[in-house]
Amino acid sequence: MIVGVIGSGRMGMIRASLLSQTPEVSRVLAGGRTAERAHAAVSEAEIDAEPMAIEDVFEAEPDAFVVAVATAAHESVLQRCLEHRKPVLCEKPLADSLEGTLSLVEEAKSLGVPIQVGFMRRHDPGFAAAREAVRDGALGTVYCIRIVSHDHEVGTDEFAEASGGIFQDLCVHDFDIVRWICGSEFEWLSATGAVREHQQYARIGDSDTCLISGQLENGALVSISGCRHNPRGYDFRLELFGSRDSIAVGLTGQSPLRTVDEPGLLHGPVFRGFRDRFHTAFANETAAFVLLASKRGANPAPPEDAVAAYRVALACEESARDRRVVNLRDAATRRAEP
Repeated sequence: MIVGVIGSGRMGMIRASLLSQTPEVSRVLAGGRTAERAHAAVSEAEIDAEPMAIEDVFEAEPDAFVVAVATAAHESVLQRCLEHRKPVLCEKPLADSLEGTLSLVEEAKSLGVPIQVGFMRRHDPGFAAAREAVRDGALGTVYCIRIVSHDHEVGTDEFAEASGGIFQDLCVHDFDIVRWICGSEFEWLSATGAVREHQQYARIGDSDTCLISGQLENGALVSISGCRHNPRGYDFRLELFGSRDSIAVGLTGQSPLRTVDEPGLLHGPVFRGFRDRFHTAFANETAAFVLLASKRGANPAPPEDAVAAYRVALACEESARDRRVVNLRDAATRRAEP
């Protein structure tokens, strides 16, 4: 199998590296804005991939595509991949609007082209175990789910301006994992955001900190905290509380926390970024995509799930803007149906 990776940035190189280590993949085409940029990225990352311009990747007609360009370019690049009618693994979001996302989903459906969304947490062993515990009844009635979603280092101004905002960029993974684990949609939510430290977010109308609370249609309560900066490290954890048991995902010796009750209980080295925290998840996700592209596996993250998570993010923006509780069934995010 030949896979074309569109994008020579951080995510593109992660994908190209994992694909180059996959036995079923014979060639990895790493496409950059120019061949020179692609060559520099591949050389720096020491990846066994063929660097070339993005146009050359499309002309090579690979068996599958990975879309890992900057967020603002996802929609146009994914559109081109669909025109080639090859399976696609696309980082979130599929597009920078709900209408654009819905249009891509409908086109992919009409063409019969599978799109796998880059919701890598679904492939993390801990999150998968949590889902199994909910689905097989080991937790009993799920009372509530609580998520900590804290980045380590603040992104650049350029990244912040193009990210889509804290709810669409940072927390959309949380919305997806809540739905995936609990098997239920959000019924209502309340969200708020603030700029507590990093003023570049205030200048673009975004937040560096947010809190979200809500309830799923099955009755479970949800609490999510999001932060653009955690000085101790990269902290993404989940807790599930039920009538039979309570469990945590991501609470390990590497968790970037300092407990004052039992000093030394949590010890380093802490997670510094998403690459080390979710390395196994990315590897499992890439392997799942190879199976999907070779028609030997089901789609573990179909594009309809990107639509659902996007709607929750838009509802959070509506709630934070209007300072009110938003019912997902009545929200403005429901104006366009798939």
